[in-house]
Amino acid sequence: MIAVARWPVTAILPVMSADDDPDRALVEAAQGGDREAFTALVERYQTPLYQFAWRLLGGDAALAQDAAQEALARAWIKRASFRFRPGARFSTWLFQLARNAAIDLLRKRRETLLAEEAPEVPAPGADAAAAAQHREIGARIADAIAALPEEQRTAVVLAEYHGHSAREIADILRCSTRAAESHLYRAKQTLRAALADLRA
Repeated sequence: MIAVARWPVTAILPVMSADDDPDRALVEAAQGGDREAFTALVERYQTPLYQFAWRLLGGDAALAQDAAQEALARAWIKRASFRFRPGARFSTWLFQLARNAAIDLLRKRRETLLAEEAPEVPAPGADAAAAAQHREIGARIADAIAALPEEQRTAVVLAEYHGHSAREIADILRCSTRAAESHLYRAKQTLRAALADLRA
């Protein structure tokens, strides 16, 4: 279950040097035209990008796959435009591309998608009622996330499922760190209210 504790309004985060990006060598090789280097980046990020898009797109596996593939295709086409700088990671840029691709797909479909959390496989011998309850709780959490405004949904998915910092979320949303913190705080407040009965 998603922890819905209060998000600190202020936080002092270290600024990462551009040299600290673990993808730097592969990215620079890919920017030079090395397809094997880019393939290595694809293998590293295709699953996280798919999972991110899956939650943003309401659990639609086909759309999430399309969004992830589109993001990676855009990354290859636009690879020369990426520049390493303090505080910016290649992965942050990729998630930004994935978010944009997901939004484009949603607009094309012109319909509201409701998320449905994929249930975990119950342990052998698990009680059927308990498994059903687990699925229901998962669906409740997913529906609550899907009902959030777009920026809040993106912020909470990035923070809770992908471990992104407020500064990284701000880069992806193209807003200030304070605004990202506000989106995340409001999202958690809303989720805590919507899921209050699950905490009893």
